[in-house]
Amino acid sequence: MRLLSRVLSVMKNGVRNAHFLDELAIEKGGVGKIGKGFFDDKTLLIYFSSSWCPSCKIFTPKLKKVYEEAVKENVPLEVLWVSRDRTDADLLKYYNSKLPAFAYFPFGSPQIAEFLTRYEIKTIPAIRLVNSTGRVVSDAVRMPIEKAENGDAPKLIEHWKGLVKT
Repeated sequence: MRLLSRVLSVMKNGVRNAHFLDELAIEKGGVGKIGKGFFDDKTLLIYFSSSWCPSCKIFTPKLKKVYEEAVKENVPLEVLWVSRDRTDADLLKYYNSKLPAFAYFPFGSPQIAEFLTRYEIKTIPAIRLVNSTGRVVSDAVRMPIEKAENGDAPKLIEHWKGLVKT
């Protein structure tokens, strides 16, 4: 139903190639609510994790390092964080203390459950490389992030960008 609504909106407004995230309520530290076009021309990873997950506590700093290196090098990478935290306070505490300024769905957003189903998330942490339509291009990005060393982010993102274009 929601997808049909978006398709009708695109047809009505004559907009083509709208990013699949454009109409969703997404926030980002230091920015607030994200507007249309924010994700355009960026490599997009969707990251599923939580503050209570031991494996997430190990992986998150590695993803943070790659993300911050990309930002520093002006490489267009964005991460959409989908939290599995059980309270708004837990989500915000983890976000503000452990994560960089990732985009994220606010606590209680219906998109959290929708994305868990859409991307077939059974365990966390999980991460997906997606294109502008939301199609999974690769679910094999975790290991390269875990193995990344200083200076690897631009090469990783260039590789992912090539995958998205194919």
